[in-house]
Amino acid sequence: MIHCTNEILDYPRDATLTDILLNYNFNNTPPQKPAIIDGASGEVVFTYESLRLAIRKFALHLQTRLGVQPGEVVGIISTTK
Repeated sequence: MIHCTNEILDYPRDATLTDILLNYNFNNTPPQKPAIIDGASGEVVFTYESLRLAIRKFALHLQTRLGVQPGEVVGIISTTK
């Protein structure tokens, strides 16, 4: 994620990384703005809108197919490609 701002951001002390990345950034960033850019090619991999949809789809899969409940910790191991 590439992000640059001159404003001072004031997050609650109990905010998690998820709160900051998903709630603050998604709620305060235009949906079509690039969220993840391939460093080698410069290609936009995800906009904020497409990233939000991919995250929600993955979360739904974890809940419906694997029975993961809110608050449970999930470890993910993945190759880069």
